[in-house]
Amino acid sequence: MSLKGFDVPAEFTPYMLCNATTMLKIYDQESFEWFFGDGTETGSGTTGGGWVYSESGGLVTVTIPFGQVVIFVPCELEGTTNTFNSNMGYILKTRVKVSPYVNMIGFNDNKVIIARDDTSGHKEDLKFFTESLDTQAATVSGGDRFNITSTAGYSEGDLVVYEKNNTFYKIVDVVSGTQLRAERSIDDTGGGSAQISRMNQGIVFSGWAFDGRCGINGLGGSVVDSTRNGGGLLFPYCGNSILTLKGINCQTGLNGGFISGEGLSAYLNIRNIVSCQAGSPSTDGQGGAVYGCHHSSFKDIRFNKAYFAGGGIAGCNFAQARQFYACQALDGYSLTAIGGGLYNCKYSFIEMIEDCRSEGHGGAGFGCDYSKISMIIGNIAANNGGGFCDSDYSELSNFFRNTASDSAAYNCNNSNYLGVWSGNTGGNIDAADSIATITYDGGSYVSSSAESLDL
Repeated sequence: MSLKGFDVPAEFTPYMLCNATTMLKIYDQESFEWFFGDGTETGSGTTGGGWVYSESGGLVTVTIPFGQVVIFVPCELEGTTNTFNSNMGYILKTRVKVSPYVNMIGFNDNKVIIARDDTSGHKEDLKFFTESLDTQAATVSGGDRFNITSTAGYSEGDLVVYEKNNTFYKIVDVVSGTQLRAERSIDDTGGGSAQISRMNQGIVFSGWAFDGRCGINGLGGSVVDSTRNGGGLLFPYCGNSILTLKGINCQTGLNGGFISGEGLSAYLNIRNIVSCQAGSPSTDGQGGAVYGCHHSSFKDIRFNKAYFAGGGIAGCNFAQARQFYACQALDGYSLTAIGGGLYNCKYSFIEMIEDCRSEGHGGAGFGCDYSKISMIIGNIAANNGGGFCDSDYSELSNFFRNTASDSAAYNCNNSNYLGVWSGNTGGNIDAADSIATITYDGGSYVSSSAESLDL
């Protein structure tokens, strides 16, 4: 086959794998556009590589098909210099919809880079996204059954989100043409829509970097987005997936500087997000790196910022969050900054939050109730809670060198305090807090107030 007068090499031709998936190799800009499109397509059809596209108002959307495996090598020809090192990158000129079980593998995220085309008239929209595979109104019966209009297309092992309260369930049995059985009892409380949505699973993005070209932290680019969520990946309805690509220099005017799950995604492995931003001086945003991905793990989140809340991540309950460094919450358009590293991440395991900063409250985190929080080092809040603020019913331990006008842990009521607390400017624990227990040096202290206690 050929494209624009050149012969496509044999190894570039897709070949079949098991389970009706295909594998292909991308090695230069022309081979990249053979599949991902060049942004000039009109109407609807397929790219040279056979992927379906549609165009509306000049914006081209390309769909990566179910089970597609894409292997990237460093771009050899006709790409662009990215904004964080001198290596050449592929230029993304279309919006890309990702289907279940798509794998995009690059093996070296310093050399395999996809950079947004910041000369496009639709540059803010050039990102990767997922959508619900099916959404239907649902009622609950028998404790663990969803009743819907039709179970066609559903199978054992599907993951669904119940949008009445954004809880997630694995389907263990298609009981009938109108009923699904979940793996556990269904929580039927909440004020959201009484509907379920079937989620994308098995997506792997690893070993490559996405450069949003948004000019964050002095990096290059000219993309400024003021109205969208998810600066690089807009991934609602995504679960059981690995997103360990490097996200860098992405920005959104709302929530999720690099990734937004919209509160409708879960069970994700996310790491290595650098210099991304949510919100702006004219818009309030949450989650400088990530917003709304529950039951997920986060690691190596660095130099991200949010204009309002959660310089690292926000709205990610049941998180495992480790190794956050130098993230910032800045005062937003209308709201005081809270949570330099994390905001509103309840029921979480939080460890090693270092050198984060808030222009308001909670240098490391804010609003992380019912969490286990440890190794909180060198964080700064302009007001209260150099480490954590407003994180009740939690276990807090090992706070070092945090700075605030009042306390390393502020308004964290009914919590347990353990380990070593040292060098915290502004004090260790807010004197007005109600304390469950304080344990250190082999002793255990139970008090209704932290006043006069020196850890």
